[in-house]
Amino acid sequence: IPDVLINGTSTPIVMNTTNEVDGTSIKTGDGWVYFFSDQITQPAINMQMTLNGTTFRIIKIHPLTSVDDVSIYIKLQLRF
Repeated sequence: IPDVLINGTSTPIVMNTTNEVDGTSIKTGDGWVYFFSDQITQPAINMQMTLNGTTFRIIKIHPLTSVDDVSIYIKLQLRF
């Protein structure tokens, strides 16, 4: 499968706090970003995302939509 490049805008990564880590769905070192892209191809679970030279794997995707069900941002859970 060829690489997929999705250009977009991301917030800086926010690392999960110790209190949020449950060892299963959220592990030590996990973080999250809000991401926006107007491209047709959107991020998918297990894709890699590079932020400031560090590569993360996308673990979970949570779309944030407007009242009219228009996708505004996507919250991505990332893992080293």
